[in-house]
Amino acid sequence: MLKREPEDEGSVARLVQVYGRLGNRETAVQLQTDLLARAKTPDEKRQRTLALALVEEQIGGDKKRAEGTFERARKEWPYDSGVLRALAEFQLRNGESRVTQVLLDRAASDARRALGTGRFEPGFFEVLATVAELKSSGDAALVARATLAALHGEEVAVPAAGPIAGDARLDELLAPELVRAPLRALLRKSGRILDAAYPVDLRALRAAPLPVSSAAFNSYVQQVASSFGIRGLEVLASSAIGPVCLPVSSGPPQLVFGQALLDSEDDAARYFLMIRSLKILQGHAAALSRTAPIELWPVLAAFLSIFAPNWIPQGVEPKKLTDTQRRIQGAMNQQLDDDVPVLALEVIGAIGNRASLLGTALNQWGNRTALLSAGSLVASLRGVALAGGLTAGPPKDGPERVKWIVRNPEARDLATFAVGEQYAEARSRLGLTR
Repeated sequence: MLKREPEDEGSVARLVQVYGRLGNRETAVQLQTDLLARAKTPDEKRQRTLALALVEEQIGGDKKRAEGTFERARKEWPYDSGVLRALAEFQLRNGESRVTQVLLDRAASDARRALGTGRFEPGFFEVLATVAELKSSGDAALVARATLAALHGEEVAVPAAGPIAGDARLDELLAPELVRAPLRALLRKSGRILDAAYPVDLRALRAAPLPVSSAAFNSYVQQVASSFGIRGLEVLASSAIGPVCLPVSSGPPQLVFGQALLDSEDDAARYFLMIRSLKILQGHAAALSRTAPIELWPVLAAFLSIFAPNWIPQGVEPKKLTDTQRRIQGAMNQQLDDDVPVLALEVIGAIGNRASLLGTALNQWGNRTALLSAGSLVASLRGVALAGGLTAGPPKDGPERVKWIVRNPEARDLATFAVGEQYAEARSRLGLTR
């Protein structure tokens, strides 16, 4: 048979088994080694390397030699989930559970680090799913598999948190690194000033209260808003803003739905956008989330300098800074807590030169909350696309879909966050991992 089909792996495998039963171990191992040497593609080489390790272990009876082959495979294909699984299962078969734990933890950390530094490849998600499966972490494995499927436009059902995802106690897990606790506290205590200083022109948007026929939907939005601690929310509709949901102001709380979004049959994307906007309203960050990146530093610098008068912001034209300060001071009609100046100084020390990224970070905060609430990454990506003006939604599947996710900061953040430890902890706190 081998003379007729020398590359037939099935025939080689059977002959290896025959030599094993005859006690001719070295011949069995040599046969598998020769097959590996004839590998023509990287896939063939990987598969035959793993097969050789199994032959060395189970037929050759040489665990040390097999371990060396598995380790070489791991070094050559460090982000291959099949190699990782094979090595972990070998270690578990030989009672090395502690070593396996270290291997899996390191593999997960390496994959998350790679994703965090911009190396966005489906293989990293496959590794994280494999780690979760080998650790018997059911929910983490499900979420990782669902994330991997979403990259290709396929839906895998994941338990969702619903409106309880708006619990502010989850902010430490859901907020991006740029939206640290001091900034969240500062906005919570004084963000309404920015909303008042930079109001949305509702007349220009032709925004109007929802009609009586939409009373049920209005009541539903109010009910969800109450889960975020938002009372007295005014829900408006506008035909001028497309299929989006716009957080207008936190004082008084106002939300504007694009009529196109209200008329859409995509209930899941509409829910995502509603939760995202409610989170931004809850954080009193509506004005900053709407501000153009080029204007964020002048606005934020003027705002912070009001509470820290001895601080001189760099990189802002003096006249523009003065005009912006005057505008914000004109909107200060409330008594602020005594710790606001201290919080402002903390924000000044932490923000550095990243102010232009703050708007994106605030929207990411809303997106992460909405993902936890909705459960579906596929729907969440559709919501992100709509919020970014892509009315047709993201590419349905294929390489173009992955490219779009990579190029869109909010979409990329959602996919990466979905397989992160903070998201897993948030799901655990809400009892979604049972």
